[in-house]
Amino acid sequence: MDEYVKKPHAKHSYSEKEIKELIKCNNDPLYFIENYVYIQTTSKGRQLFKLYDFQKKFIKQLNDYKYNIALMGRQMGKCLHGDTKIKIKNKKTGEIRELTIKEFFEMNDS
Repeated sequence: MDEYVKKPHAKHSYSEKEIKELIKCNNDPLYFIENYVYIQTTSKGRQLFKLYDFQKKFIKQLNDYKYNIALMGRQMGKCLHGDTKIKIKNKKTGEIRELTIKEFFEMNDS
């Protein structure tokens, strides 16, 4: 995986083809997602992220319009930062804890 990530302060000379690709990715988020965003699945491993039509439509709307209203469920994992606070409740003891979403994921990652 490290071969896909540049080291900090690494110098790189972009070819004309790479510059055109960067511009294309910058101008079209769907192109970027469909060609460069990968997900990790348990059954198929690393694979390109394939958007459903409704996701494509939503991303296009977000890109094309300054103001958007979206009717979405509350607990779909849409937080902006790792420091977003959440509350969790221990089902056995009833204890309620407040922690960041980052702490929650780290806690469940092990």
